[in-house]
Amino acid sequence: MNLALWLTLSRFVMLPLAVLPLALGWRDGGFIAAVVTQLAGLTDFADGIVARKMGQTTPLGTNLDFFSDKVYVGAMLVTLASLGSVPAWVPIVIIAREAAVTGLRFKRFGWLTPSPDLPGKLKTMVSFAAIMWVSMRHDLNSLGAMSSLNTRFNVAGILSAAPWVVYAAVALTIISGINYFIQFGDRTKGVAHK
Repeated sequence: MNLALWLTLSRFVMLPLAVLPLALGWRDGGFIAAVVTQLAGLTDFADGIVARKMGQTTPLGTNLDFFSDKVYVGAMLVTLASLGSVPAWVPIVIIAREAAVTGLRFKRFGWLTPSPDLPGKLKTMVSFAAIMWVSMRHDLNSLGAMSSLNTRFNVAGILSAAPWVVYAAVALTIISGINYFIQFGDRTKGVAHK
C-alpha cells in the first residue's frame, strides 16, 4: 500500500457518498454528488502523478485506477439516468464501450497494463466534468443548494449547457474507443486506453 494506491482506492469509497444522496432524493443530493465527483476527479488526476513522482507505479495500482474510473463513471451515469437527468442511452453507450475496451485490453496486455494515452485521459476528465455538471443541474431543478446559489449568481444559464458536456463525454468515449481498436491490431505499440 502506498499514497498513490490510497488515492485510487478512495474513489471506491467516494462512490456511495455520491450515489446515495441522489438515489435517496436528498434535497441537496445533486450538490453533494457534484462535490464528491470533483474530489474523485482530483484523486484520478493526482494518483498517477504521485505514483510517477514517488516511484510507486505498480500493476495493481494501474489496474485499480483503470477499474475505479469505469465503476465510478458507470454507476453515476446509471443513477443520473434513473432520475431522468441524462438520457438512458448515455450510460448504455459508455458502459458498452468500456466493456469492449476492457475485454480487448486484457486480451492484449493481461494484468501488466501500460499507462493510458491522451484520448483515454481526456475522455475520463470530461466524463467526470459531465457528471459534476449534470449533478449540479439536477440539484438546481430539485431546489437544492444550487437553487439558493442561483438567486445570487444566476448559474442556471451555465448549468443549461450540461447536456452538451454529456454529449462531449459520449463523443470522446466513442472516439477514444475507436482509437483503441485501431491501435489494438498493432502489436508493436504498448499503449492502453483508460
